[in-house]
Amino acid sequence: HDALPILTCAVSGVSINDSSKVWSIQWVRQRPVMGLQWLGGIWYNGGTYYSQSFSNRITVSRDTSKNQVYLQLREMKAEDTAQYYCAHTTRAMDSTSGEIGRA
Repeated sequence: HDALPILTCAVSGVSINDSSKVWSIQWVRQRPVMGLQWLGGIWYNGGTYYSQSFSNRITVSRDTSKNQVYLQLREMKAEDTAQYYCAHTTRAMDSTSGEIGRA
């Protein structure tokens, strides 16, 4: 099997273990002439939550010792060509977590 592409989000300035500052790390992408598309995220406790559009192709994981979060996307397609971004949320922001995948 070919190695699957993995994107790395290297977090600096704050520990991804510090739930008072980093409630979750989320992955989004932007394709040409398209809006931002939410893929999924990983929470302070290691729990993951994925967009239904990608749930069968995506894995988000982390290495707390390296302070890094990873995105793995299987069965890559032409339409997966995009700019990929990671961003962190705080607990206050996540009080509206029901809306996080609907932006």
